[in-house]
Order: sequence, then C-alpha cells, then structure tokens
Amino acid sequence: MSLPPSLLSLLSLLSIYIVLDIMIRTLREPLDLRISYHDPVWNEGLGWDRTTVHR
Repeated sequence: MSLPPSLLSLLSLLSIYIVLDIMIRTLREPLDLRISYHDPVWNEGLGWDRTTVHR
C-alpha cells in the first residue's frame, strides 16, 4: 500500500515537529533557569509559563 505524496510529506513534517517538541521539552529546564533571569518578556513571547520568571 502506497500513500499519496501529500500525505507522506504531511506525516514527515508531523514527525519532525514531534521530535523537535520532545527535544525542546528536554532542553527546556536548564534553558528556563538561564533565560528567565535575563529577559522575562522573551519567555512570555515564546509562550512559556510565567512561573519560570519568578522562580
């Protein structure tokens, strides 16, 4: 069974997005501590929770 090219590209994009998301979540803890003290506005701009700023 072969998938149409459009569906195949959509699936590959989705898998790339999932892998990136997992990597970002893994790296997020050390990044939060470093960034939150320098620029809380940038944190909020990225959509990270505000609690990281006040830690």
